[in-house]
Amino acid sequence: MSDPEVDQMIRNLTILKAQAAAGEQDQLERQMLAVALRHSGAKPARVVTFGRSPNCHVVINDEYASPEHARATQYDDGSVAIEDCYTTNGTYLNGHQVKGQELLQPGDVLRIGRTELPWKA
Repeated sequence: MSDPEVDQMIRNLTILKAQAAAGEQDQLERQMLAVALRHSGAKPARVVTFGRSPNCHVVINDEYASPEHARATQYDDGSVAIEDCYTTNGTYLNGHQVKGQELLQPGDVLRIGRTELPWKA
């Protein structure tokens, strides 16, 4: 990871994690892991889309969901990261709004619109 921008992002996230309240540490840790994953050489193996559009892999019949609301990317190492597709209502993971990519863990709960989706890896 010699990219200066990535190095700075990791430094900033580390500082934020140290300053964060206990409830925010999990979110920041997931973001740091997702940044590290993207730059570790792991390659995206599969992308699954969530939203109201019939073209999505997971169609959500919810008026608060966007046509293409979120994407889950499975990497070749088996890890999965979720990201919002710049929606008005946002994508939530365990009650907090997803910013960038965040790694998913078994037992996590995604909320898209008013629909909650338990994550089972």
